[in-house]
Amino acid sequence: MALALATSLAGAAQAGVRFTTLAAFGGTNGYDAQANLVQAGDGNFYGTTTYGGYAGGTNSNYGTLFRITPAGTLTSLFSFGSTNGSDPSSGLMQAQDGKLYGGSYSGGAIGGAVFQMTTNGVFTNLVSFSFATGWGPLSRLIQAFDGNLYGTTSLSFPGAGTVFRVTTNGSLVSLASFATTNGAKPTGALLQGADGYLYGTTFQGGTNGGYGTVFKAGTNGGLDSLVSFASTNGATPNGGLVWGLDGNLYGTTTGGGTANVGTVFKVTTAGVLSSLYSFSTNGSGGYNPHAGLTLGADGKFYGTTYNGGSQTNGTIFSVTPDGNVSFLFSFTNQLTGGSPDAGLTVGTDGNFYGVTTTGGAQGYGTVFRIGVPMAPAAYAAAQVGNSFVCSWKAVAGQTYQPEFSTALDGTGWTSLGNPILATNGTASVSDPLGANTQRFYRVHVLP
Repeated sequence: MALALATSLAGAAQAGVRFTTLAAFGGTNGYDAQANLVQAGDGNFYGTTTYGGYAGGTNSNYGTLFRITPAGTLTSLFSFGSTNGSDPSSGLMQAQDGKLYGGSYSGGAIGGAVFQMTTNGVFTNLVSFSFATGWGPLSRLIQAFDGNLYGTTSLSFPGAGTVFRVTTNGSLVSLASFATTNGAKPTGALLQGADGYLYGTTFQGGTNGGYGTVFKAGTNGGLDSLVSFASTNGATPNGGLVWGLDGNLYGTTTGGGTANVGTVFKVTTAGVLSSLYSFSTNGSGGYNPHAGLTLGADGKFYGTTYNGGSQTNGTIFSVTPDGNVSFLFSFTNQLTGGSPDAGLTVGTDGNFYGVTTTGGAQGYGTVFRIGVPMAPAAYAAAQVGNSFVCSWKAVAGQTYQPEFSTALDGTGWTSLGNPILATNGTASVSDPLGANTQRFYRVHVLP
């Protein structure tokens, strides 16, 4: 039996967007969440707030670590108290040992620290930054192929930030320093390529007026600037990079472009930069993206803008690899939250999860979930017993209608069973073989 899995999207994506405010921050449990959520192995999401908290019996206002379930139960796990760090704006990651790791921008001995926390909230400060290592980390840590953690500091002396390596038991080594001309103030998370190198962006520096760079660093040292932004092609990239399915790197800048309010760009590992889209203040579209992009199951990238939209409180958008942007949702501040600094995280259920810095019921920001209709991508297709089973990547809560035809001539498509409501990140349909010798399958996303 031959198989060709085609997909089509029924209705406009904007109409099918499903947005849910899961929780609102209240101050004592944190506020001003600036970093992406991470979904841990237990299925829950974990994150940081830059301010707020309740430590030592008082409102500490040094930031928190929190957990939120996919259903919206928010639990404050830890409140910083300055001596053990403060302003953990870089977010969290889960390492292979199951523990969560992050960095605090300030507090500690001099200027921040690397910390470890269990999913039950047991906190350990691993190492404090110093003048020798650089300080003020703003980027999320990553775990590289060698099992070590890598990140950046936004400040150093002399210099303009560093790339560092830290082990899970707290051994810290500075690998490279930025010197302004090769970049300054890295803020986005690093990304490791198949070649073993670490790729990232700097918010400032470079050789074209200080508008930021894209760089490559080695896990044992060495730093090469690949691109210097020049404002017209983007400026001040605040978020990290993401791999596209084509093997290129994609990202955003907060400024620059034709209207000086941000761009979407593509860059090769050899440093060839292409500006794909320039945001604008005209109309109801968003602008000033503060975070990087997230790759969706449909091959598109998804992100947030800090400003713009129909209510001027920011947006959620999608962009194709060739730069076709669609604005999917506008934040309304009080009801949904507003001004998202962080990007989106794909949950195991296929939905996107994120945080806002303002708005919500108490004005301190929110945690949200958004389901976006997208043309499903083939996941698996195989004969199982006397049936042919087709599976695809799905979004929980979205309804799909499988169809079949005996020829790819654009006619003769027949519904295969009833519509299927996805309950997690995949969906499937079974078709008895019978006397069939050839069938082609496609899946519609229903509004």
